[in-house]
Amino acid sequence: NLHCITAEFPPISSDEASEKYLFAMANLLRWHPKDAIRPS
Repeated sequence: NLHCITAEFPPISSDEASEKYLFAMANLLRWHPKDAIRPS
């Protein structure tokens, strides 16, 4: 029951894309729906 996530880097060099977006991509992969629910 795994979900598939497809993401593309912008049209810049792969080294630059990795340096700029790696942290955000890693956070996206770790995100879980329960993380978005804030207690009242």
